[in-house]
Amino acid sequence: MPALLSNATLDTTTNKINNAETYSFWLDASYRFGPITPHLIYGQMKTKNEFQGAEIDAKSRMWGVSVPIDLAKGFKIRPEFMWYDDGDLCIQGAEPFGLGKYAIYGVQFQVTF
Repeated sequence: MPALLSNATLDTTTNKINNAETYSFWLDASYRFGPITPHLIYGQMKTKNEFQGAEIDAKSRMWGVSVPIDLAKGFKIRPEFMWYDDGDLCIQGAEPFGLGKYAIYGVQFQVTF
């Protein structure tokens, strides 16, 4: 949701363009243990905007673990686990609306030549 709210909006009552205030970042920390390099990942995005005189803001977060494992020269397997919290959509004068949480799990097979 923060990405959807990060555009400039036109207030038709005043003909004023409102710019969104947006920040985002990702942190990826890893350390190599022989053929295994576990990564711990955290990311966040927040946007505050105004539409037709009402302030709108949303914040989302992501946590993840990615573990590339060297199996042979040029071949890796990478199990990944990602958890997303889409937070709440807050509109001035209304109750916050929960956007949900979900996880994505998978395995990537990587061939490098």
